[in-house]
Amino acid sequence: MRLSPLLFEKRKALPPVLGGRGWGMESKTGLRYAGSILAIAPSMEIPMVTVPLPDAHPISFTEFLAWKPENFPYELHHGIPIAMQPTSDHEEVIAFLNAVLLVEVQRRQQPLILPKQALIKLPEEDTAYLPDIALVNRPALSQEPLWKKASTITQGSSVPLVIEVVSTNWRVDYGKKLVDYEALGIVEYWIVDYLGLGGRRYIGNPKRPTLSIYTLVDDEYQVNQFRGPEVIQSVLFPELAIAAETILQAGKMQSLYDGR
Repeated sequence: MRLSPLLFEKRKALPPVLGGRGWGMESKTGLRYAGSILAIAPSMEIPMVTVPLPDAHPISFTEFLAWKPENFPYELHHGIPIAMQPTSDHEEVIAFLNAVLLVEVQRRQQPLILPKQALIKLPEEDTAYLPDIALVNRPALSQEPLWKKASTITQGSSVPLVIEVVSTNWRVDYGKKLVDYEALGIVEYWIVDYLGLGGRRYIGNPKRPTLSIYTLVDDEYQVNQFRGPEVIQSVLFPELAIAAETILQAGKMQSLYDGR
């Protein structure tokens, strides 16, 4: 998922811990000092920037839930809210994968769902991720204390598969999120790097569009990577015979259909 800084919201005020000096002041560059971070005007196409002010303090997960706007996706990284701004191709890859997984789940008659706004919260940390795709085990939700109240998952056993579609924030997807999903015990973690943006230590040299499937083996992730016409291999969906390029090029194919 592409990340951008916390955007200025007139509809909801930030909690006091984020209401630092300079709230709402706009500079000539289009940057607004918004509490604890440097907020970017929505029209600006630049990578994520988070700049804590000297007098700012992170917020708790509880405060994040109380503040979070209803119609805009946010994650919480170590107490800092981060707005998610996906591109059109990014969204089309997600839509394609959602459709593929839904068909497979229905074919196998599995008690799995694909919620759109489910958060995954790390234990004992004010961090919560909003995956591009989270495949959730419906029967396990009865053991999730925050599910009914906040659509939040806290246990890896509740979510067998997480998928992140890479854009400018590839270091987060290949680094922190990989480590955190592994620690939670999530069985499979797919990284769909359809632009080949990841570091060479992750996707090789030269860089190429790559689908990495991390599978939990003895509490550690083992990775298999797929490119071009190679058929992906998933422990969760062993009969899913689909070429990596079909997934990686889903956004491009939709652009051709639309005449873009």
